[in-house]
Amino acid sequence: MNQTTYKPICSLQVFHSYFEDTLMRGLNFAPAGHFKEIIGQLGIVLRQTANGFQLFAPTDEAITSFLAQLSNTHGTTSFDFDITNQDPLFYNYTDLPLGRMVSLSFSSADTQNETVGNQTTFHPSLNESEDTNFFGKLHIAIDDIMALATHDAAVSFAISFTARATQWRYYFINHTSLPMNNPHIVNDADIQFSGPYDSVLPNGEIAQLMTSTVLIPLSNFRKYDFELKFDDITIKLPIASSDRIEIVERDGAQWATSSIYVYL
Repeated sequence: MNQTTYKPICSLQVFHSYFEDTLMRGLNFAPAGHFKEIIGQLGIVLRQTANGFQLFAPTDEAITSFLAQLSNTHGTTSFDFDITNQDPLFYNYTDLPLGRMVSLSFSSADTQNETVGNQTTFHPSLNESEDTNFFGKLHIAIDDIMALATHDAAVSFAISFTARATQWRYYFINHTSLPMNNPHIVNDADIQFSGPYDSVLPNGEIAQLMTSTVLIPLSNFRKYDFELKFDDITIKLPIASSDRIEIVERDGAQWATSSIYVYL
């Protein structure tokens, strides 16, 4: 019985600075358009990975020969994908426009893509979208794969996202009898905080508010160690969460804030 030989056509990995290992999980890539119609007929295998996918061709020939035949015989000029996102907090922790929904498109023909070594990183194009279930599209032209292919090695693509940076606002609610004399926040990154200022919470409680003087990138791990110090007391502080993002507008400027409540 003959075994089918498969050779890699290309691969895609998605990275995100929000995660400690930088791997962006939760995106799914489904064949779309003409590619969806012929992928099964041609025996092309799409294998989803933790943070992307790999595409394989059933051929013993050089991959460029297979792709040329695919284009000439079947009229297939590109591999197109619909992208879906399984993480509802993605738009919170990703550096994308505030206050509006956008979809993302990526194309191998984009002149703003960056190629370093054997990996090409896609430049994202933003599109206004009212469909909260539609995340984006990926277009990989066969001609671009053939142009990038060297020595029959798989072409490597990447998508890279940056974590959203927010102003961190620590609200300290003192339920003890201890006075907070000269409270200040220290950290290992020399990030400065202003305050404290008196602030009234929605429930009527009084809090001491301290705000970062710079925007701090969100992360799902403890990237910075913040500590509250007053008198001889040191309290390790929690980091900002991506599930609570507020938008502030002032003098025509707009930025995101993260509220963190600390009960003493």
